[in-house]
Amino acid sequence: MKATNDLHRLLHSLSQAEKRYIKVAASKQLIENENIALFDAILNQEEYDEKKLKEQLKGKSLVRHLSSSKNYLYRFVLKSMRMFHAERSVDKQLKELLMDARFLYDRGLYELSWKELEKAKKLAYEYEMFLVILEILFIERLLVVVGPNKDMKARIDAVHEERKEVMRKLHSFAELMNLSDTVFVKSRSNYHLRDEKILAELYHVAKSDLFINPPQEDSFEVYYQYLFARGIFHMNMGDFEQAYTYYHKQIEHWESHPRFIRDGGQRFKKSLFNYLNCCLGLGRFEEFPVILEKIRSIPCVSPDEEAEEFQGAYYMELIYLVNCARLDKAEELLPDIERGLKKYRGKVSKARELGFCHNIAVMLFVKEDFKQALTWVNKIINDVKSDSRLDIQHFARIFQMILHYEMDKRELLHYELRTVPRYLRQHKSYFPFEKTVIRHIEKLLDDGVSERKENFCLLAKELEKIKEDPAQKKSLGIEEINIWVQSNIRRIPMIEFLKGA
Repeated sequence: MKATNDLHRLLHSLSQAEKRYIKVAASKQLIENENIALFDAILNQEEYDEKKLKEQLKGKSLVRHLSSSKNYLYRFVLKSMRMFHAERSVDKQLKELLMDARFLYDRGLYELSWKELEKAKKLAYEYEMFLVILEILFIERLLVVVGPNKDMKARIDAVHEERKEVMRKLHSFAELMNLSDTVFVKSRSNYHLRDEKILAELYHVAKSDLFINPPQEDSFEVYYQYLFARGIFHMNMGDFEQAYTYYHKQIEHWESHPRFIRDGGQRFKKSLFNYLNCCLGLGRFEEFPVILEKIRSIPCVSPDEEAEEFQGAYYMELIYLVNCARLDKAEELLPDIERGLKKYRGKVSKARELGFCHNIAVMLFVKEDFKQALTWVNKIINDVKSDSRLDIQHFARIFQMILHYEMDKRELLHYELRTVPRYLRQHKSYFPFEKTVIRHIEKLLDDGVSERKENFCLLAKELEKIKEDPAQKKSLGIEEINIWVQSNIRRIPMIEFLKGA
């Protein structure tokens, strides 16, 4: 293995239980102690550094052939993990049953081969492993051909008919997956869409028969994919009521098939997170505690799954506490969030990282801790270029202007009044909401004290008018700006307005 970090990445993806298993397996197989030392040394490195690794292992013979030692350990870890997960993995069980069936077939033990194949077929149908079922049917046809001549044609025809039915389900599943992927890809850069061209393309997707008519197949996976496609479409169109309906059906669908939760707990968690997003859009915060508890009750079996749960559960809990005006409780989450972002760096998606920064900034803004809020907004603005959550990145410019206004940084504001509109136009994100807010910020700079309330009242009216437009009412930041505006009109702290809203 070349001087790469492949082994480092693999070892740091393991759970504690998996690491223990590897050490036990190494001792049983009399793996050299030097390889265990290499295992420990790489785990002790937060960032891979081959020069430091050689210093750590100084005096050990493997340093002279470090590349081959790393390669050996890499392969040993993968082999150990295959063994560790063998009993729990349906995939592994099916592969072993098929290997046994093929072996017995090759030895002419056809009756014994049938027995293994029937076990595999039952398991594959139970978990809707369509591709595996096709492989099973291929072997089944071979067994029919070498079997008794009686009823051979009828039995072969039955195999072909069964294959057609499986192919039909597989085709429906693939088509629905393509549908949901189309929606996801077109909307991945923004949580809420306002681009008329993309909206038109998505409306075209919604006219397909596949989208309109529920699938007729009696299949968990096919119906799940249909509900997911409908849910993600309505969510991205801002129709939270419809999205809520389909994601609620998806949760019911999961819970009526508990075996799929046992084998696909992380997918179930994603459905729960999508459902919470709908609850957020509809303001149904009373549902959050129960759903968050469900999410955290499903065990994680790897650091990747821990990272997924961290970025999802903490994100939703923060949003829940902010919207319920429990800001002190929300602020208590900050140390855990910052530790998690550091611990799972590289595993937390850029979109979620930006989401954390935005929501923490909102929480501090509503608490009127403008200096700290600006720190988190600047994290967004100063971040490396990314096409994730462009809505957050674009709103951050306006958010920064409001914070500079509150902190009386007039020179910076005058500069931003020239540069921010240009930036938003360049990024095709200069919509009525953005234009309105920037125009009123400019007025506020010129207003006397007596004129400010009047300006805020005008801004409030214009925001209400913008919210009447289905496309514009989804603008990120419009609710936060409204809280700020109303607190200035009523001359009360933002937290007081939020509590009474």
